[in-house]
Amino acid sequence: FNQLRAADPSNGLSEEEVRRGVNDGTYKSPHLKLVNLSKETRMTFELSGFDMFIETFDSRDAALASFQPVG
Repeated sequence: FNQLRAADPSNGLSEEEVRRGVNDGTYKSPHLKLVNLSKETRMTFELSGFDMFIETFDSRDAALASFQPVG
């Protein structure tokens, strides 16, 4: 997540804005989506709070469709 943000800060948000969005539950990573998590992994992901800023999907097509076009 951090490496992707550093490599492409194109969403124009400062580190503080991202942190605030993560804390508020309003930020979702435009760079990283996870697909087809096992039941155990999904539960761990949710309990740890990562689901607040990294989206998960049940299908590859749904994950790909969620990416915003650049430009």
